[in-house]
Amino acid sequence: MILALLIGLSVIAVTLTTQAARPATAASRHRAAARRSKFVAAHPTHVNVADVILVLRRDGMSAHRARSLTSRAGVLRISPFTMWLWCERFGAESLGLVVAADLTPQELLTHLSRGTAPAMHEARIFASANGWELGGADKPAPISTLRPYVFGRSRRAA
Repeated sequence: MILALLIGLSVIAVTLTTQAARPATAASRHRAAARRSKFVAAHPTHVNVADVILVLRRDGMSAHRARSLTSRAGVLRISPFTMWLWCERFGAESLGLVVAADLTPQELLTHLSRGTAPAMHEARIFASANGWELGGADKPAPISTLRPYVFGRSRRAA
């Protein structure tokens, strides 16, 4: 009796384990993405960089451009929540301009709280000076235009 019970439980455990460890399908990925977007809509403070990239992609930005934008925003210490709010209020291209124009997180939050946008013509000038391709081009900026970002104190040449 106990042996049959142990064999039955082990068969159930193996079945559950193999079902849980199966590869993801397109349908399961779609369900997970829909579940995540509903969760973020209900709890926007739990947004992460992947959610911001999905919002940027939804607004027509290429994957490469969205990833470079979020990594640049990370360097500027702009939180994913701030980026998500900005995209919801002003759009993805506007977020790209203000991040490329080196606006600080405090400036972004000030504009969000007041409901105003910065002067976009000035942001376009600074963004193009920093290597952001205007006009919807999805290619990365040339290496020569990228500035290195170094944290910490600089070393003096000996």
